[in-house]
Amino acid sequence: MSRVFLLIVACLIAVLASACVSAKYAFPTAGELEGSGRFDARQLESLEAGRVLAVVECSDCHRMYWPAEYSAEEWPGILATMGRRASLTEEEIADLELYFTVVAADSFDASREIGAR
Repeated sequence: MSRVFLLIVACLIAVLASACVSAKYAFPTAGELEGSGRFDARQLESLEAGRVLAVVECSDCHRMYWPAEYSAEEWPGILATMGRRASLTEEEIADLELYFTVVAADSFDASREIGAR
């Protein structure tokens, strides 16, 4: 299958999944993360690649693990182990790590802000 087709399928799955769940259980797009102004073009590209890998590749073997299920500190070790088991490249693992650590940290911050209200 072509990468474009996989990207379209991944986006459709993510849109459908995120429409039914709270922010804690979502896979935000790079465009949604871009609004913070924290990332350069290369990082945004890596974030989107990590998101697509999570939706397409990771869920091919097991259930979807939401970024907020683990802390930003826990994800690197998890992804290194699982990336090797899935025969992912170092670049793919790095893309996944960036995506999961950023979204996990943002989810933690958002839940802390909601709890403070």
